Amino acid sequence: MLELKIIIWNVAHGLAVTLITPNQRLIAYDAGRSEDLSPLTELERAGWKQLDYFFLSHPHADHLRDIDALIRMSPRTVRRPRPPERQIREAANGALEEGVVDRYEREIDQTYVQPSPRTRRTPAGAAAATSPSSSRQNTPT
Repeated sequence: MLELKIIIWNVAHGLAVTLITPNQRLIAYDAGRSEDLSPLTELERAGWKQLDYFFLSHPHADHLRDIDALIRMSPRTVRRPRPPERQIREAANGALEEGVVDRYEREIDQTYVQPSPRTRRTPAGAAAATSPSSSRQNTPT
């Protein structure tokens, strides 16, 4: 029997969610972490090497604390809100985690190109792939 596995992680100020689909696709929603738990690192320890999809609810530091693990997991497709205005970004970075949102935007912008309507999205400088599993997509919402 094929099953969808849903893992809800307690990451201090909220939650992070992982879905493992019946066809073994790995999907992460937010990249929060607590002092003693990194959901993405736990997935790596369990043998997962790459995310198929990453969804960011909104670009606040508490949703991006696990940015190092997110970068290591190299998601194939990223869905994220459009970058916030400067004033919102400054507030979102937070006093304790200065710059995490800015770093997220830099890392994502270096790896994922902005989408254009009705075209396949690929990493900057790469040729369009014929297999959806080998392309990286960035889709701001």
